[in-house]
Amino acid sequence: LSAWIYYDLLYLRAGWLYAPAWRAGVLHFLGLLLPTTLMGMTLPFLVRAMVRDVGTAGRTIGSLSGVNLAGAAAGALAAPWFLIPSGGIRGAVLAAALGNAAAAVLALALARWTVGASPASSPPTRGPDPGPEPRRHPFGLWVALYAASGFVALSLEIVWFRLLDIAVKSTAFTFGTLLSFYLAGSAVGCLAGAFLALRQKRPLRAFLAIQGLLLAYAGAVLILLTHLPTGLPFYDWFFGYWSEGMGLTLGGSRELGQILRLYVVLPSLLFGPPTVLMGLSFPILQRAVQDEVRTSGWKVGILQSANIAGCVAGSLVVGLLSLTWLGSTGTLRALLLVGIAFAMVGFRVEGDRRTFGALGAVLLTLALILPDQDLLFRRLHGTASETTLIDEDATAVGAIVSSSPGRWAVFINGKAHSWIPFGGVHSQLGAIPALIHPAPRDVAIVGLGSGDTAW
Repeated sequence: LSAWIYYDLLYLRAGWLYAPAWRAGVLHFLGLLLPTTLMGMTLPFLVRAMVRDVGTAGRTIGSLSGVNLAGAAAGALAAPWFLIPSGGIRGAVLAAALGNAAAAVLALALARWTVGASPASSPPTRGPDPGPEPRRHPFGLWVALYAASGFVALSLEIVWFRLLDIAVKSTAFTFGTLLSFYLAGSAVGCLAGAFLALRQKRPLRAFLAIQGLLLAYAGAVLILLTHLPTGLPFYDWFFGYWSEGMGLTLGGSRELGQILRLYVVLPSLLFGPPTVLMGLSFPILQRAVQDEVRTSGWKVGILQSANIAGCVAGSLVVGLLSLTWLGSTGTLRALLLVGIAFAMVGFRVEGDRRTFGALGAVLLTLALILPDQDLLFRRLHGTASETTLIDEDATAVGAIVSSSPGRWAVFINGKAHSWIPFGGVHSQLGAIPALIHPAPRDVAIVGLGSGDTAW
């Protein structure tokens, strides 16, 4: 029903409801509430069905979540590259609905096959050695830490996507492709953690160290991205690409090589290791909190709710406020300070002063030496000229870059849209409406940068 609800009904017939902006937000929330609520209910029920032994709960829950993330990564990749090109939006929605229907049929068949069985009546099976009993901490502490982890994860995702939006000069293929890598990294980490979690005697120390390390990597790779010599082999190709006006055009003769560089190598280097670490932390978390089979699904639901609430908060704070107030580098600097807070918890609660003292010092150093906005975005526009004008807000990054003496190129999110002084095809396009209409009274002007079309 979603194509009918969101497009045929809300967009075509009730578009007037979307102003002011707050009402649009309420409509989006209400329109997505039912399906997303049902999505969120699946993991707690699966956990309740599958967990038989609290000693191996981390492995079971981590495996379930990892497989789910792998499927999500496949869906994010399939939608822009296969489903939408072959069947349009409605066809892609139908494919997703058929996938859900298949899952439902399999679940019903499994329920009939296992009729009469229950977690209480199932015969005990000898699973893997659960390892040493982990050190326990208050459940409320884990809820708060996992909420903070969600805040960091979505905040980083928005910053990474902002950088890649510019670096790859994004197209309709960009979001789904990069999201698939983000989810795939989390899936790899989650599945690996499902096996590593069994031996974690101090899961809180491991969880906090993971949060600090992924933030340290995010800061370090941004510093390298900004300061690597532009003539370095392989990196020089990226610097040259960033200076181009429009970038990759799918179907070109070098398409495969360009796609691999931009959509595989670059995102893998930028956020591959951090997303693996994000996934790794989830089974470790479950290893720490699962102490009773009966409450396994409840605890997963509470923790997931806290994590998603943190994700929502991170997406709103960064997407609506922080990118405008602090910019991308300022936002990352603030997140590194959150990493220091994780280290302080480890310092005090775990008492591991050596590990978390060193981790806090590394995060503070990275926060201090992060590049400023102009330096970062000059690099991502393929120029070292200090006369480049850069500004960023929640909507985009704008840049005016000197292309030749007396001429400037106007970039929006890494793509050249116009030039100064203006003149040429944009002026001609802007003149067409005035020439073809005998008595124009109302004129809608769409343009960016130099004011060419408006002139």
